[in-house]
Amino acid sequence: MHRILAVFVALIALTGCGHEVAQSKPEEYAGPLYQSLRVDTPGTQGAHCTLTSPAATYTLTAPQNITVERSPYPLTVTCSKDNHFQGSTVIQPVLAYRTADREAYAYPPSVVVPMQINHRLMTVDNLVVF
Repeated sequence: MHRILAVFVALIALTGCGHEVAQSKPEEYAGPLYQSLRVDTPGTQGAHCTLTSPAATYTLTAPQNITVERSPYPLTVTCSKDNHFQGSTVIQPVLAYRTADREAYAYPPSVVVPMQINHRLMTVDNLVVF
């Protein structure tokens, strides 16, 4: 009789442990909510950049690293600087993982926003004489 009672108690204890592990497992795989992202504007130091999505807006002066919230939404990066054409690019998030009740997305670790000099807007002060 004592054996049957001991087996019954052990089964209840194991069932409780299994249930608790199943509940905590998604949290283990939740991953970070934020990530670092580097914005570069080659040849155009000091460009002012805005990163926008339906979830958030960030500003920085390129080149610079910034911490952004991971999101399933595309992130539009728009950069501007005096005497330059505005540069813009869209970063698409990728699905990093999926569990039964959660998805996590990530952006690439860096983005390059090409910018070009607008020679029509250049003033005499900005010209280089050779």
